Amino acid sequence: MSIRACNLRGRVPSSLGRLQRLKHLDLSFNMLTGPLPYDVLKAPNLATANLSWNLFQGNLTSELCESAAFLDLSGNAGLRGAIPRCASGQAPRIAGSRGNSSG
Repeated sequence: MSIRACNLRGRVPSSLGRLQRLKHLDLSFNMLTGPLPYDVLKAPNLATANLSWNLFQGNLTSELCESAAFLDLSGNAGLRGAIPRCASGQAPRIAGSRGNSSG
């Protein structure tokens, strides 16, 4: 599902996380706010999620370990913290993490 650069505002509805056939999600280049939508990122078949260049805020948490196999979070300056280590010992594959603050 691609809803890229559509001037979307507000929070991502958690109901997207219940879409059983959702494999790819691109919400980049909008004005989405709030914390990362972990309920959506944990959709059962989600392989990639592009949430870059929005206004997401908050700490990166270990919930990223349960999320899509590949995430792009670049350009979300309100995100804080280090990319977590998962139980497998591997960090989730996250693009653009250098564009986010770490602190």
